[in-house]
Amino acid sequence: MWTVLDGGASVHIDGQVVTVGPGDTLIFPADVLRRISADPAAGFAAIAVAPPGSRAYTPDRDKLLPGWVA
Repeated sequence: MWTVLDGGASVHIDGQVVTVGPGDTLIFPADVLRRISADPAAGFAAIAVAPPGSRAYTPDRDKLLPGWVA
């Protein structure tokens, strides 16, 4: 779950694109490809929350421990 604090982003998830801004909350389903692109002018700041031991995937589907979880 991510809550946008400042700026904005385009979120590409499961074939759709959603634009988010301050106050918006995103809940990502497991195992769905996603990409977050910060607004070039406004930047992007968010709080990300995940259960302990959560993993993310690289575009090649390799699992990794994201820095924001560690």
